[in-house]
Amino acid sequence: MQSSFYNKIFQRSLAEKLLSFFIFLTISLLFWSILVFILSKSSWSFIGSNWVFKKLYTTLYLTYFILLSLSSFLLWQKFSFKKLKLEISFFLSIFFLSTFWNYTFLFKHDYFISLITILFTLFFSIVLNMLIWKKTKVAAIIFSNCSLWILYLFILNMVASITNY
Repeated sequence: MQSSFYNKIFQRSLAEKLLSFFIFLTISLLFWSILVFILSKSSWSFIGSNWVFKKLYTTLYLTYFILLSLSSFLLWQKFSFKKLKLEISFFLSIFFLSTFWNYTFLFKHDYFISLITILFTLFFSIVLNMLIWKKTKVAAIIFSNCSLWILYLFILNMVASITNY
């Protein structure tokens, strides 16, 4: 009885679903625009010298943020915010840590701080992927692509740290 009542309360209309998706997308694009600003001010020769790599990097990061917003939207679509407090806090921490990693890695060239930051981001993304998997598998599969991107950035940071690029 209570579960059917709960499902009737949290059935959302199409307009509400579209509005919420665009809210998630706007938050993601805000963080992406901060990343583009950091990248434009960066003097890291590996990215700054190659225009194609710079465009590919920003495009992949845009895809990363869109996938983050899509997975959070799919998760929100089935559950209320009361049940998603932990997941939403992990999503927001991943957003902020990704932005901070780009600032420390690309702008400040502080490889140790950026390595610690990307390790926390990788850990949070793995934990979040396990939490999402318990609730909805489609969102977890979409989010696993984000985890792979974070793993790639971790490898990139390790290579830059070892070679002292």
